[in-house]
Amino acid sequence: MFELMYQQMQISYAEKINRFIYTIKRIPFFGKYIPEELYARISLKRTIAVFIGILSLIEDIFYKFIYFFGAVLMEVIIIAAKLEEDKFVFDEAGIMIFWIFFFMNFLLGSFVNSRICACDENDYLMVGLLRIDARRYFLIKMFKSQITQIIYYTVFMLVAQHIFDGNIKTTLLYMSGFAAFRFIGEALRLYLNDRFGMPFTDKNKVLNVLYNAYVGIMLLAAYGIPFILLFTKYVLEYNVAVFPDISVIAANPVFLTAAFMLAIASIRYIVTYKNYPLVAKRLAGFNTIMQQKTVAEDVSKVNKDVEADDLTEKETGKRIFEEKVMPMSKMFEEFNIDISKIRSEEANRIYEERSEPYVVTNNIGINGASVILYPDMLREIAAKLGGDFYVLPSSIHEVLVVSASEDVDEKSLKKMVEDINRNYLLPDEYLSDNVYKYNLIYNSLEMIA
Repeated sequence: MFELMYQQMQISYAEKINRFIYTIKRIPFFGKYIPEELYARISLKRTIAVFIGILSLIEDIFYKFIYFFGAVLMEVIIIAAKLEEDKFVFDEAGIMIFWIFFFMNFLLGSFVNSRICACDENDYLMVGLLRIDARRYFLIKMFKSQITQIIYYTVFMLVAQHIFDGNIKTTLLYMSGFAAFRFIGEALRLYLNDRFGMPFTDKNKVLNVLYNAYVGIMLLAAYGIPFILLFTKYVLEYNVAVFPDISVIAANPVFLTAAFMLAIASIRYIVTYKNYPLVAKRLAGFNTIMQQKTVAEDVSKVNKDVEADDLTEKETGKRIFEEKVMPMSKMFEEFNIDISKIRSEEANRIYEERSEPYVVTNNIGINGASVILYPDMLREIAAKLGGDFYVLPSSIHEVLVVSASEDVDEKSLKKMVEDINRNYLLPDEYLSDNVYKYNLIYNSLEMIA
């Protein structure tokens, strides 16, 4: 598992470095002096990777601290600043910090900020395109994220309570409950998505209303109650208003025992969960499509004045987006990454039987399968692969091509395509279950029966 985590970090850093190089190459006047060979400078990229790793860690800690300061400490500071010291309604600011953190992080953040169910383009790359085993990938992602967050917030809370003369032992017990709630919330979110559809807030209107109501109630409890107590104390002059010490409950042995038991059951559910490929299919694809729509809208603005009737036959074949044809492992070989160690066993078995597939798409990665229809594109691919080849429709965004120079089991190719379509694609991404063979001599593309 640690080896897979290391491989994922390498892939992530490789992608960030390549994006950085691509960005600086687009800088006017300066970018043209950046050589293309920089993409292949392994030693330089390793050095940059270390630097990026350190920056990523600092960035992560910084953003967590900004959240903790803004969402938890700020209200205490504002109240203390507005009131004279002898009028401060709370005997200890630490009690108020416990209160806000409990509702914002125990009850709200643990459920809302699911790491398994919060997918982005990186998840789509790792699971959707590279076919990394979905279960292992999401488990590593979840445990890594939750453990680091528990450590960060525990340190922040210990420092804050020390400043406000809080009890360190109580704080540690309190934060152990927070650790348990992180996994309880993760399992609950995963269960709701599995039971009602992914994401469940879009699939069920009643649950969507309840979800938004829950968020509102937690925010009101965290931030509204302190100001209600202040209003009661100083405006209505009702002097018995006392701010409750939630740590009496959250650090109570009975409460913690129940939380730990639920956390153990939750971790067991998360680890034994069977539908991680469906999570990748529904959630990683969902977020990716949302981003693709934004890019597609920008692209449509560029071409909004182009009328179909004004295009000549020659112009309809124009390559509006540049094609991209490359071995699947090219970018990872630059970091000496063994893809076989992070792909699923089924994918490895198929890949070992023949030459590695090439990915055919366009330079923006959207609707890239259409590249295969560019004029002379098939001949160009044949030149790269050394002759006839098979076309595997991976999705509307790309196709895979495999050399036909070897003794290939065409049934296994078709099974591979069907497996990808069934386990990794949303309906809108589906292209075809059929496999096609290109004949260079006749310049023809035929469907395999």
